Amino acid sequence: MKKFPSAVAAVMLAAVSYSSLPAQAQPAPPAAAEPKSADDNKVICKADNPTGTRVSTKKTCKTKAEWAEFIRQQREETQRVQNNALDQRIQSGN
Repeated sequence: MKKFPSAVAAVMLAAVSYSSLPAQAQPAPPAAAEPKSADDNKVICKADNPTGTRVSTKKTCKTKAEWAEFIRQQREETQRVQNNALDQRIQSGN
């Protein structure tokens, strides 16, 4: 009887264990709209270190809902800038 090399056996074992993973390994779909709660009014303060300095910090306080909106706007702006850069590269042929 021939023996498989250990690397082949490991790959086969990994493939079998991966294929038997339950469906829970897939990410859950995002919630459509979360209801507002009293927790959205909780004030959260964050320290911001401006670029170019290691000493000064600026404290910014916003409610949880305001922070969520701020982050959403930042992501949209980042996506817009990246899409514009990609569009320019496609148009220029690079």
